[in-house]
Amino acid sequence: SLGVNSSKIIRQFREENPEENRFILTYEEDDKNGLELIKNFFNFEKVEITINNMNSLQRVAEILQIELILSDIENYIDSYENATQLIDDKKALISTIDQIFEWLFNIEKLTVSTVTKNIINSVWIQSESDVKELTSCIVHVSHLNFARQPFLIDLIVELNEQAKDEKNVHLKILIPFIKKWLLIDNLCNSPFGSFVYKLYRRGIIELDEILEKVPNLSFSNFFMWFYPEFYEQKMKLPEINKQSIGSKFISKYTLDEYKKVRDSNEPDDSIANAIFHDDVDKLQQLISSRKIDINNDQIAINLHDEIRVDPYLIGNSTGKTFINYASECGSIKCFKYLFLNHANLDDFSLSFAVFGGNSEIIRTVDQNQQLIINFHERNYNFLIGNLVLSNPLVPAILMHRHDLFDWIIEDKNFLSVIEMIPTDSFSNRNAELSSILNCMSSSSNAHALTSLIDKGMNIDSLICDNQYFHNLIPLSVTNGFFRFTQLLLSFKSTETGPPLNLKQSLFYSCVCSGNLSIVKYLSKEFIDISDKEVSKI
Repeated sequence: SLGVNSSKIIRQFREENPEENRFILTYEEDDKNGLELIKNFFNFEKVEITINNMNSLQRVAEILQIELILSDIENYIDSYENATQLIDDKKALISTIDQIFEWLFNIEKLTVSTVTKNIINSVWIQSESDVKELTSCIVHVSHLNFARQPFLIDLIVELNEQAKDEKNVHLKILIPFIKKWLLIDNLCNSPFGSFVYKLYRRGIIELDEILEKVPNLSFSNFFMWFYPEFYEQKMKLPEINKQSIGSKFISKYTLDEYKKVRDSNEPDDSIANAIFHDDVDKLQQLISSRKIDINNDQIAINLHDEIRVDPYLIGNSTGKTFINYASECGSIKCFKYLFLNHANLDDFSLSFAVFGGNSEIIRTVDQNQQLIINFHERNYNFLIGNLVLSNPLVPAILMHRHDLFDWIIEDKNFLSVIEMIPTDSFSNRNAELSSILNCMSSSSNAHALTSLIDKGMNIDSLICDNQYFHNLIPLSVTNGFFRFTQLLLSFKSTETGPPLNLKQSLFYSCVCSGNLSIVKYLSKEFIDISDKEVSKI
């Protein structure tokens, strides 16, 4: 009774017809969904406004004159239309961000020479700030594919050569800033061990520069890449549980053997090596001769893993199945052999497939969802860099695979994740959505941001919540993505800013970025950094 009385039309009808217990409303077929939701509203059930129902809800609310909900619907529609208009206005900025990652992620096909020319003729070297952001983009791409790293290093060398031309003077800071960026204070937590090691091998980074940044060693991915150097320098090595998979890996080799494994650029384990090279005959022979159970045996820890587990993990298992490793490597022949021999797919399989990028593997995993075994209780996480591989959108976003991102959003029911965003508190939002948004800011993925908004993510609800300033902007700033930070901030109204208790953390993020333009921009926007503090940075 109270619910239906929120409608002025129904309330008047009941006052004029007190004996009637029915109210008949003639409506268009397009408004059927909106009417069902209004019925839920009358019954005090929560109604989520989305782009799929906003217009229908508005029409029904207007017909029934439900002022209580009408203003919320209109605010949602206004927010959505303003955001989509702003995306149209920012097309040039979005295109600039998309373009640099397209060049870098496809450098093997485009060639180093072509990417060098593209960058020289672009906006990415017009100022020191541009070169610093270019560095951030190169560093991001570097840790997602080890085979691409030599190409990126060749690019750095070529761009450094171009700095000799006065027209490209800003490129002089490229190598110094890359070194500064990679040799951060908490170096032992860095996911860039492989890239730093290859820069060291090319003479771009000196060992002394690395040792300066690791006064206290901790057991990590970075430690494993430089273990021989740390040992030879007689540094105090961290205490390592001998039962951990990382310790067992190190103890397998002499120092010289370890160096050979490290420089081989491929896994040393014979099973992993066969899958890595998609040598299905070798894989079949090994499985047969060793009587291996393809569902119980797992891939051994591997220094060259791009999707990795924490080396502290106790035991012999990495959790990485043969078929998931084949998916990660894009090794279609090995994947087919394993799949046809009933290797189990699991709840990580689609994520591994999206990372590997082989369309046939992705399609096979997707079409066989009924075969997936769910393992909800795990004592480990798979990591890409420092981010948890929590769902297939993570690799799609990190690697700027926009076609796969769009496919997952459209076809894999991740729209339901977006529509679950409440407008009151970020802390109640789906954990997967949080990882998606953080991943987006950590990788400067403008396509992901604009697609989510276009699909109905309410950007205003994020801005009104402290997490917008607590996570999204700081992650973008800390990673040095100036243009993406500008894009994020373009959605906020001029009067909206972070609460006082978050300004200090934003200031720290600015310092971490090493990019004075970001500092000045945020200072102008809302952090109120004094000129004296700016000069210190």
